[in-house]
Amino acid sequence: MGTGRLAFDQPDTAFIDELAEFVSIPSVSRDASPGTMRQAAEWLTGQLEFATPRIEPTQGHPVVRADWLGAPGAPTILVYGHYDVLSANRRNEIATVKFSAKGATLAAAGRRTAG
Repeated sequence: MGTGRLAFDQPDTAFIDELAEFVSIPSVSRDASPGTMRQAAEWLTGQLEFATPRIEPTQGHPVVRADWLGAPGAPTILVYGHYDVLSANRRNEIATVKFSAKGATLAAAGRRTAG
């Protein structure tokens, strides 16, 4: 069971910085503008450049899909993520600072981050 915190080795600080960048995009699906949701999709697409990413429109918010087929015979792995659905204005339901990843001893905790 996760603790809600991610622990990293020293060389992984760049990963935490990237995660903080993604967490800072206020992509709450019921509150965000289409432009903000597109910004989140574009950020993720940039991270998946190795896997031929694409943004696919839907009747709602855009979906990011990517396929990396560079290991013939390897098992298929599906990675799923979703847009945040809890409004940042509901402070009594949020234990961490909205849209930030706060670091302490190379651990990250924030909305949309979990361990």
